[in-house]
Amino acid sequence: MSIVQREGGAFYKPLFFEYPDEDGAYENQELNIMLGSALKLGIQSKALTTSSQFYYPAGRYCEVFCKKETDCCFEYLVGSEVTLPSFAFNFYLDLRAGHIIPMQNATHIESSQSRSINTESLQDDPVEIHLMPICDTTSCTATGEYINDDGVTTDITNRHTYKMSYTHTLPTTAGDAPDTLEIDIVATGPDSLINGNDKIFAV
Repeated sequence: MSIVQREGGAFYKPLFFEYPDEDGAYENQELNIMLGSALKLGIQSKALTTSSQFYYPAGRYCEVFCKKETDCCFEYLVGSEVTLPSFAFNFYLDLRAGHIIPMQNATHIESSQSRSINTESLQDDPVEIHLMPICDTTSCTATGEYINDDGVTTDITNRHTYKMSYTHTLPTTAGDAPDTLEIDIVATGPDSLINGNDKIFAV
């Protein structure tokens, strides 16, 4: 949201905002949503039905809240209508290939620590970094940006901002570890440091 505040645009938007050339992205607009450019949300919001068709443009996706532990990522070679359960508790939040996002699960933090949660209090908890690289024939890359909203600073130019990039080269032998792997984080803002108050915890 801070990036939208700074650069304009929309955070919650129809799928076709990111995929204007995909005919399927214009169908069932209430069911197929983008959260920024990195997250695709599928949710049944207009009918009482136990299953619904959600549209996925060609690409690779990983479930953000995956309870299966395996098979959490999937790829579509062409745009596809996918039939999924759509009970009131079902939703599908997927990270698109090529993106890095920060995440704090405030619901889990509140339930596990029995304390009230607000933006300022979340400064005491770590920030996870989720990445999903996009690959060509030689390498895989991902980029993202994290603006730390401390719940106090109103001038977004004085907030810590982290531009993140990831790359690894594909191994010459399938199944081997990458030949090289690099994660780069460029910090700007007061002190321009990743410090105890901005706990980037895990990649």
